[in-house]
Amino acid sequence: MKRRIIAALAILVVVSGLALRGAFYAHSMSSDATVQLYPLHAAAVHFPDRIDALVAGGVSPDVLNDAGLTPLQTAVAHRKQLGAATLLALGADPNIGNAAGNSMLAQAAMWGDLHTVRLLLNFGADVNAEYQTRAALHHAIVHDHGEIVDLLLEQPGINLDLQSTATGYTPLHLAVQHERNEIIERLLAMHADPGIRDHVGNTPQDLAKHKSDTSLATLLDTPQE
Repeated sequence: MKRRIIAALAILVVVSGLALRGAFYAHSMSSDATVQLYPLHAAAVHFPDRIDALVAGGVSPDVLNDAGLTPLQTAVAHRKQLGAATLLALGADPNIGNAAGNSMLAQAAMWGDLHTVRLLLNFGADVNAEYQTRAALHHAIVHDHGEIVDLLLEQPGINLDLQSTATGYTPLHLAVQHERNEIIERLLAMHADPGIRDHVGNTPQDLAKHKSDTSLATLLDTPQE
């Protein structure tokens, strides 16, 4: 009888282990292409407590899945901050772009994810890298994420005159286009160039002339110290 009980317990342990493993891999084989068949990508989204063990077992924190995404990109795309923080602490590269070369930092800025923006910057993310032809500062201005704008403007490497590859708009162009007066004032105070022309030849001042808010043009005409 004792042998039967021991055997039953052993079977229970094995079955329980397989069930846990099956649950883990069920997520990695879901319809979500970003985690499909890749345990570390699945862990980044669903099981952040297992990331350490996978990396310690030899999985690169920057391994690519079939979609060309790293686990960190997957965590950022799913807004999984614990997974992202764990991967970064284990050496994941915050500057690897996706298959289209898009930046995780600029993506997080577009979404207004302040925590992830700060996290990526703390681990050395390129503040001027683009997501969908715009850098983080461009996205933060367009989507009116004021706290992210403030954080980005504090970064020593920020390029205030960086032009969008699609339109040639600088942050100042976008601040004028979206009538962000406080940001215009701050950019000018930081010596952003109001004379840069976009891809069709317009300066921020030209854009301001077509706005109903006449104070925009006045701001741009005011000499800066």
